Amino acid sequence: MVHSIKQREQGPTRLGKAIDFVVQNAMSESHGGRPSASKVAIVIVSGRSEDTVEASALSARMNRVSLFPIGVGNEYDEDLLRTLTGSSAADRIMKLQNFEDLSTMITLNNEFIKKVCMDPVRECIDEDGNKKKPGDKWTLPDQCHTVTCFPGDYTVLESHQINCDRMPKPVCHSNLPAVKIEETCGCRWMCPCVCIGSSSRHIVTFDGLNFKLSGNCSYTLFQDREHHIEVLLHEGPCRATPKMNCMDSIEVKHRGVSVQLFSDMAVAVNGERVHIPYSSSLFEVAIYGAIMHEIKFSQLGHNLTFTPRNNEFILKLNSKSFSSGTQGLCGVCDQNHINDFTLHDGSVTPDSSVFIRDWMLEEPGKICEIRREDRCSEHATSHCHLLLSDRFAECHRVISPNMFYEACTEESCYEDEACEMITSYAHICSENGVCVDWRTPEFCPMKCPTYLTYDHCHKACVKRCENSTKLSVCKDYPTEGCFCPDGQVIFNDSCVNEEVCTRCVSEDGTYHQHMETWIPTNEPCKICTCLDNKKVNCTVRPCPTAKPAQCGPCEVPRLRRDPDQCCPEYECVCDLVSCDLPPAPVCEFGLQLALTNPGECRPNYTCACNREACSLVQRPSCPPHRELTVKTTECCDKYECTCSCTNSTVTCPLGYLSRSLTNDCGCVSTTCVPGRVCVHKNIVYPVGTTWEDGCRECSCTSMRDDVTGLQMMECHDKECNTFCSRGYKYIVQEGECCGRCQKTACEEQLFWSRGDADPRLHEVGTEWRSPFNHCIINECVRVNNEVFVQQKNLSCSQMDVPDCPEGTELRCDQIIDCCPSCRCVPLNGCPLNGTVIGPWRRLMVDQCTTCVCSLQLTPLRKYTLTCTKLTCEPCPINYRRQEISGSCCGRCVPTSCSVRLRDGRLKYLQPNESLQDGCDSHSCKVNEKGEFIWERRITGCPPFDSRRCLAEGGRIAKIGNTCCDTCVEVECRPVSTRLQYGNINGCVAEKEVPISHCEGKCRSNTRYSVQTGKWEDVCSCCTATQTTIVTIPLQCANGTVVQHYIPSASQCECYSRKCTV
Repeated sequence: MVHSIKQREQGPTRLGKAIDFVVQNAMSESHGGRPSASKVAIVIVSGRSEDTVEASALSARMNRVSLFPIGVGNEYDEDLLRTLTGSSAADRIMKLQNFEDLSTMITLNNEFIKKVCMDPVRECIDEDGNKKKPGDKWTLPDQCHTVTCFPGDYTVLESHQINCDRMPKPVCHSNLPAVKIEETCGCRWMCPCVCIGSSSRHIVTFDGLNFKLSGNCSYTLFQDREHHIEVLLHEGPCRATPKMNCMDSIEVKHRGVSVQLFSDMAVAVNGERVHIPYSSSLFEVAIYGAIMHEIKFSQLGHNLTFTPRNNEFILKLNSKSFSSGTQGLCGVCDQNHINDFTLHDGSVTPDSSVFIRDWMLEEPGKICEIRREDRCSEHATSHCHLLLSDRFAECHRVISPNMFYEACTEESCYEDEACEMITSYAHICSENGVCVDWRTPEFCPMKCPTYLTYDHCHKACVKRCENSTKLSVCKDYPTEGCFCPDGQVIFNDSCVNEEVCTRCVSEDGTYHQHMETWIPTNEPCKICTCLDNKKVNCTVRPCPTAKPAQCGPCEVPRLRRDPDQCCPEYECVCDLVSCDLPPAPVCEFGLQLALTNPGECRPNYTCACNREACSLVQRPSCPPHRELTVKTTECCDKYECTCSCTNSTVTCPLGYLSRSLTNDCGCVSTTCVPGRVCVHKNIVYPVGTTWEDGCRECSCTSMRDDVTGLQMMECHDKECNTFCSRGYKYIVQEGECCGRCQKTACEEQLFWSRGDADPRLHEVGTEWRSPFNHCIINECVRVNNEVFVQQKNLSCSQMDVPDCPEGTELRCDQIIDCCPSCRCVPLNGCPLNGTVIGPWRRLMVDQCTTCVCSLQLTPLRKYTLTCTKLTCEPCPINYRRQEISGSCCGRCVPTSCSVRLRDGRLKYLQPNESLQDGCDSHSCKVNEKGEFIWERRITGCPPFDSRRCLAEGGRIAKIGNTCCDTCVEVECRPVSTRLQYGNINGCVAEKEVPISHCEGKCRSNTRYSVQTGKWEDVCSCCTATQTTIVTIPLQCANGTVVQHYIPSASQCECYSRKCTV
């Protein structure tokens, strides 16, 4: 076994978890470990462990497991080995250089064998190494485990840790989800202590009771005398809706300090207004989203938020630091709503109006007016359905909206009241991590200042500039409100960039960055610096001794006197009276006068070239006999037109005369001048000359062409004779001036004609019958401009061959209009299937049909075919006819099996088809002869009484996949009933209340237990696992209505119970 141990691969080592696994699995009694027997675990350590081993080593010792560590190599921690053995058993440690020494240690050295195999000394030792006696009991350092030493020197470890995640959450009267409270030895579930004020006048106590305030008075919301805390609510008429009451302010008193939160978002401490955020040893006061006040109790952990715009406040108590002796309109947080209406003297009243008056405050100078309920005029309750809509579906799984919906529908007369109640539910949802975007521009809009933006789910911290510092206010849950854009902070009712928080402002209103220095404009002898917290520090500038200035030509020194000057300084000024000024030079060739020492008193001039001015010089336009030349100067180029003669020989076109001229440069130029002639087709015609041009006659006129300068010619067409005789047409050939008469028709030859009659004409392309032979066709044709008559025989079209009816045949022996013609004539017999049956002949068509041809003795000799067919009887249903050779009707054979069902109905089954009729199974088979066989099988069922099953609340079902019925008992489920509630403190319910309870059967059994050696009964009962709160309005004798709450089962399951006899 030792040889099979391999060195583990490199990777993280968690030795503590490995020891826990060995102790809890390999050596526990549930996995085969012997009870009260000592165990030994050999631990091979070659490196450092990533987790701690103290608790695992202690658990091993408590479970009587002795650890023998073997350190291999030099990378392990020796302190880790001593922790595994404990301070009293360090001699168990063995050290080796490498893994190969394991087998040597076992075979050659029996020291380790003796340590392992000797019975360990039985003694009780605590975690500090102290020996304990039987009966001693001590607590481990984690305060969650106790160890007891029993006779025989063995210990028993008891755990007091509580895992609340495995425990059911309590159902809170406030309908809020339970919260987890972390404690030393685990956790526990607890209903939160939350008091809510909303919708102008609604108060919801810690335990879920709600009532309505009807006066613009002051009230005590919360009072904790043990910790000296008092929270007061001051109400008054609403500005927008005077008929409604709104929350003017909330005042918090704690250990002599008073903090008052006003509806205009101002905050006063002991009557004096303070800047926000405000912090002290008792309070932390902040404003979040420009609409919500927040007070955190620094020492107790309580939290109060007040949103005046929504007429809403939420008071949350820290579950670890509040006392059960709380009083006020918020009630007592003890999950018992019966004592929520507790008065000053400790008594409890069922009347909410008496409860409200008892906690009403009388303030000097303020009149408390109780407003009676007016008749509702707007009825805004329709808006309350938004609480039950899919918009809040995600929040419904966390917090039930029933309480908020009931309060909204009962009390919301105005739209603002409905908005505020929906806002309260949305606020509770966001505190539990669910944001709902439910507002619209038309319904319950939240109007923000122009510099802020509305956000329904703001999760980032709110930053603002106060007292020259950048402060952040953060919430541990998303909220709605008005916020600055990302990257900006609130500063003096505006949103600015974050660096503005550290900028200083000088007296002239200029901004300066941190550690920037500047000289004030109206105090030049000071220098100022922007320090931390936007503090400006100004000091006086030191002045050195003034020294005379060293002046140049034409300058004299003078003491400088400027309004922004601090220290005395000399300056040089010009002395033009005694100065010898030099003359200015004359500039040419584009050069301009320029000053070489601007700013000095004695000027120095020079001629400088301004290249930009050169572009303004215009180039001259030269005639053809001159060319443009450029002369280079010191500055701008000079342009001139110089003579440039080019002798050329000019050849003038037809009609033009040449003319020579000499210009100012002596250049000879030749030009062409038009003469008094006409030019046509390269022929020159003098004025008055006529000539023929094709079909036109032309002449040269005395008019001159303004474009060419030559004379203009005039032409007109020649006159032609266009008359032609009958049968001819005047045609002009291409390229000829006049045309000729061409024949266009043919004359028809007649048997005879009169001498004075015109012959009949036929146009080219027409046809006519020859009068001498009707089977010849004459056609007038044109060939090579010659017109003549061409003859051809008559062409017969495709003959119209008729479809002859039965009993006739086709004959084509007649000639009509030069073409043969076809007709149908009667047959000498009766036709049948393409053959002809002679008169009085008999023919058998098939097995059932015989035909005979008869002749009617009439002049038309008409033949008639008579056929006789044998009629067969039809086959019954589900039978078919089978043909038999030599037989006309054959025989009827079956096509299916006929089955008679239990209810008398007749059913037909196809071959290999089966049918289930209750417990009868029918099938259809076909034997080797082709005969249909009906098989029937009957299944037997145990006796069953259906009426008794239904009477006992069961339901009828099939036994497995069989046809037999059985009774299925009713499972555990909620059953709805109606409850008539009795008298409670003189108040009774007006009607029955729908409520659900658990009903149904659960399983039970008896099993043999190996651990106890006895038979144990295991029972399960139908128990409610989830409940909902049902509100019962109770009518009291004094006319008031109080709400009573009872649980109703919403989910039932079978829970195990210990059976009792």
